[in-house]
Amino acid sequence: MQGYPDGMFRPEKGLMRSEIASILHRTLISPIAAKEIRFNDVPATNWAFKDIALVVSNGWMEGTSRSNFSPNQEVTRAEMAQILMNVYDWTSASPKTFADVSGHWAEKAIGAAAAQGVLPGYEDGSFRPDQPITRVETAKLFNRLTQRPAGPQLPMTWSDVPVSTPDYGEIMAASIDHLLPE
Repeated sequence: MQGYPDGMFRPEKGLMRSEIASILHRTLISPIAAKEIRFNDVPATNWAFKDIALVVSNGWMEGTSRSNFSPNQEVTRAEMAQILMNVYDWTSASPKTFADVSGHWAEKAIGAAAAQGVLPGYEDGSFRPDQPITRVETAKLFNRLTQRPAGPQLPMTWSDVPVSTPDYGEIMAASIDHLLPE
C-alpha cells in the first residue's frame, strides 16, 4: 500500500475503489491481461486506469453500473469480502454468523472471508458490512493474504503513524518495501 503525497498514511480513512484496484494489481499475479474498458468516469488519463482495467478484466471487480466504475467511492467491508471471494474463488462452507449480516447480499462472501481469517468481525459480534473498510484494516488483510509478518521494528515512514500507533507494524509491513525473513 502507498501513503499520500503529503507524507501521511491516514490509517482510519476509507479506501476508494481505485485504490483497491491498484492494490490488487500490485499484489496479485493476473491470470488475464487487461482488456480495454469503457467507463464514463474513468478516462484513460485516470491514475488508476490500468489497475481498473486489469481488475475488471479478471472479474475481480465490476463497475457500479454499466457505464460507471465510481473510482472515488469508498469500498464497504461487504464489498471487500465479495472482491476477495471473486479473486480467490472461495466457497462459504459454513459461514461464520455475525449479528448484522443475516440476509445481507454479501452474506456468503462475508462468511468466506471470515472463515479464511482475513476479514474478521468486531468484538461485539458484528461485522458492520456497510461500513467503509479502513486503510489499516486493508493493510492487515493483505498482510494476512500474502503472509507478510507485521514489522514493529521497521522504520517510521508516515508522519501520522508514530511507533506508538496500534497496528504500527501492520501498517509498515504493508506500506514499505523490506526483505521478508526466510
